[in-house]
Amino acid sequence: MQTCAIERTLALAAAVTMAACGSNGSNAAPSDGGNDAGLAQDGASPTSDGGNDAGLVQDGTPPTSDGAVGFGFAVSNVTAPPAGDGGAPPDFDLTASCSIDGETGALSGCGVSQSVVVFGKETTSGGSVGVLYVHDLTVESAATFSVTGNLPLVIVATDQVNVFGKVSVAATAGVGVAGGGQTNGLTGVGSGNGAGLTATGKGPGGGSFCGAGGAGGNGENDAGTGGGAAAGATYGTATLVPLIAGSSGAGNSNANSYVGGAGGGAIQISAKNAITVSGAVLAGGGGGGPSANTSGGSGGAILLEAPSVTVSGVLEANGGGGGPGGSDATPNATPAAGGMATNSGGTSTGGTGAAGTTVTGTEGALNGGGGGGAGRIRINTSGSNATLTGATISPAIGSACASQGALGG
Repeated sequence: MQTCAIERTLALAAAVTMAACGSNGSNAAPSDGGNDAGLAQDGASPTSDGGNDAGLVQDGTPPTSDGAVGFGFAVSNVTAPPAGDGGAPPDFDLTASCSIDGETGALSGCGVSQSVVVFGKETTSGGSVGVLYVHDLTVESAATFSVTGNLPLVIVATDQVNVFGKVSVAATAGVGVAGGGQTNGLTGVGSGNGAGLTATGKGPGGGSFCGAGGAGGNGENDAGTGGGAAAGATYGTATLVPLIAGSSGAGNSNANSYVGGAGGGAIQISAKNAITVSGAVLAGGGGGGPSANTSGGSGGAILLEAPSVTVSGVLEANGGGGGPGGSDATPNATPAAGGMATNSGGTSTGGTGAAGTTVTGTEGALNGGGGGGAGRIRINTSGSNATLTGATISPAIGSACASQGALGG
């Protein structure tokens, strides 16, 4: 497991707790009923009258509580997960769409009553990540749990996670979340380790992550279909340690605020017992903007780990389509389409985004931007063999960008 220096955002000596937009609108603190969660400033584990405490201690050691049992495996990217299912933090059941800020832990738009959230941060070699601690997390079929802010999010569940609806760190056009790179609307320069490049009078390259983006299209005065700007460099590890998000495409070099697609964000879900996904976990890249000189963002990152992982729904980290007017990544294994527009020099076409078994974006034509490359998907289980019957996983398991492994590996 990656050794991480713990960065604390839990308020002072206690856990940051907040009502998840409950029906009475109040912020409920843990009570003497035993479902307390906290941060002990002196390194000692938090305690309560009920003995069912779980928390995060300053010296980085896992907390203990009456009857608590450890995870039994090293959680990726997190130094000190809560110690077992001792009763705290409590269950988090989303019946309506809700978002969490990966930087602060602030919740918005929740349709659940009186839930308590424990949130912190860790600093890894890849940068800071937000960490949400829950007992059970259930995203009901009508709900989407989305992430805002600029940090990847790690969800640590001391029992299990069930996704019947959606969990999303997907980019929308040029807007990135959960660490996904974005382009500068004034300069057209992208961000992220694999941001697409620009070239004057030619199409920009698509954003890269595990898979390379497509090259930009040729300029009006160039022969053939090549000659545009290059895609960004590929990067990251198959294990997603550290947890890193996707990179943006590039924007219009004429500084007219047309931006390339943002990179998909990064999400990690780690559960002591089991993860079930019959809905969808989405981390796709954004499509290029309305200008021909915009490209697609790469897919982001999805890491699932638990002794038992069952997926019958969708895991998606596809690239976005290149501009003009490229499509955002699809929530399936179909490549995102590049856009098309006719101008004085001919027809500009954006490249398609990576999806399925194809992990690279395709090139644009005549100032069109390249499509975004594939992100990364990783599933860790006790037997390195998740149950994937009926699942749609894109990029596909067995490709260079989606794999399975052992817990703690």
